[in-house]
Amino acid sequence: LSASMHLLFHLSVLLLQIATAMALPLIRSNSIISSANLAISYVESCPNDDNTDEPVTLFIHGLDSSSHTWRRVQQSLTTPTIAIDCRGCGNSELGDHDEFTPDSLVADVKSVVDSHPLLQKKRFVLVGHSMGGR
Repeated sequence: LSASMHLLFHLSVLLLQIATAMALPLIRSNSIISSANLAISYVESCPNDDNTDEPVTLFIHGLDSSSHTWRRVQQSLTTPTIAIDCRGCGNSELGDHDEFTPDSLVADVKSVVDSHPLLQKKRFVLVGHSMGGR
């Protein structure tokens, strides 16, 4: 290999080691069954799994989007986060088209809050975008 190729290889290895050392928070996908009997998906990031006393941030995306909207934000926070896939978006089930209403979306979010151990009977930060912020 030429000297420049050899240097490039070593720089790549170094960058990989730095990225590994600065490991991003673990992102896990899961789902709950809502009060409407639909699977509502969410993605959670718990950088410090041992400390569940930290405030949790719950993210709700906008129309025609998914929990993936919040992925970089979740990765940048040092506190636990949960990003919901609203009904009919991402990996969540749609259910009956006639029941896709603001009230049903609120009920789905409430189902996640009531069933997730990081949110149950605790204060949390709620962040919404577009439809998720109304």
